[in-house]
Amino acid sequence: MTGAIESQQYIKDVSQEMQQRVSKIKKDLNPIYFNLLMNKLASALPTNFLLNVYKVKKSISVDSSQQFLYDIQNELRNLLFLLPRICIDPASGQIAQDPSYHQADSYKVFVDKQINKIVVRCKVLGYPPDAQVISDGY
Repeated sequence: MTGAIESQQYIKDVSQEMQQRVSKIKKDLNPIYFNLLMNKLASALPTNFLLNVYKVKKSISVDSSQQFLYDIQNELRNLLFLLPRICIDPASGQIAQDPSYHQADSYKVFVDKQINKIVVRCKVLGYPPDAQVISDGY
């Protein structure tokens, strides 16, 4: 249970850091380049998340794999949808959502496609190894 809490806190910390960095970059970049950056992030973040999961693969239990699936499907997907909409509020200087920003459907489809690739791989990690299935050759 503490692993799940640590995982959620880690995702929230990453989310806050990403929001701060992206909000600073967004004001300095041309919108076309910013969209390219968001596509690169949408491709790189889930892949790097999965690579880190593979590093600890031997110690992953069924419950841990379910937590990874939750983190990917909800937290990481929501972060990737949120990043293009954030901006710095000129009045308060805080990070806020830009109400005038309209997110392209192609970006949403791209993010879902990247996330689904990782979800499928994480589901496989959740299956307990069964010696009989392996010895029968599937």
